[in-house]
Amino acid sequence: MIEQLRSRYQISSAAIVASIREHAAALGSAPAAPPTLTALEQLAHRVHGTAGSYGLTRASELAAAFEVRVAGWARDPALETGERHILAREFAGALEVALRGG
Repeated sequence: MIEQLRSRYQISSAAIVASIREHAAALGSAPAAPPTLTALEQLAHRVHGTAGSYGLTRASELAAAFEVRVAGWARDPALETGERHILAREFAGALEVALRGG
């Protein structure tokens, strides 16, 4: 049963990764936009919990670390401003691999 749910989550997670990529692109032109930062933090939080529940430990760990990073961006609008879109894009790529079980 858990394997079926995990497999289903892995398939549906493509939409999550795509959403993170969209928000990463938005950070390129508006790196401190509160709606974008909030969305990224919420997505990371969701992945952290759900991936962990399905035994996708690496994906959960990546999401937890990214959630903390984005929270830091929200607290300090000048923190990593020029790199945010790159860091978010890299997170999306690493997450995509980890969600496949890699």
